[in-house]
Amino acid sequence: MNQEWTVERHLLGKPPEVVALYHRFIELAQACGPFTYAVSKSAITLKGTRRGFAGASLGKQALSGYLDLPRRVEDPRITRSSPYTKRLWVHHFRIDSLSHLDQHFAGWLGAAYRVGGGAHLDPPVKTRPDLSAALCRLHSGAATRQSVSVNQPTCIERSNWLWPRSTRTS
Repeated sequence: MNQEWTVERHLLGKPPEVVALYHRFIELAQACGPFTYAVSKSAITLKGTRRGFAGASLGKQALSGYLDLPRRVEDPRITRSSPYTKRLWVHHFRIDSLSHLDQHFAGWLGAAYRVGGGAHLDPPVKTRPDLSAALCRLHSGAATRQSVSVNQPTCIERSNWLWPRSTRTS
């Protein structure tokens, strides 16, 4: 049989419970934003603008798959994880209940979606929390607008990370 692999072909003949798990997995992925599919004989891969970020395979009793994440996650749903590159970990999961596709899983899928967009390629510069907060205060209002020079970086603080952002003054 030399048919092209499609999502529908993967769903064909699978138990309704596992198909429901797959549909919920896709709903969570769609909540992250647009993506495309790359379907092969072994898996349905979800692709972001830069790369694949997650995949699923329907079994007889469970939904299995993977997520590419920028950090290691430990959870009973994760059957194994290993470094994929210097900045990515591949996490293999097994889901056998809709309750396992909860907000924690949705958060991991969201992080994987950002990896699919290339977020892991240009990580922010790590700074000391006290220094980054002081710099953000300085740039957000403590200094007058006239004292900010053209192309002087400003920042947005997010969880102790300093995100540079250039500004222009008139």
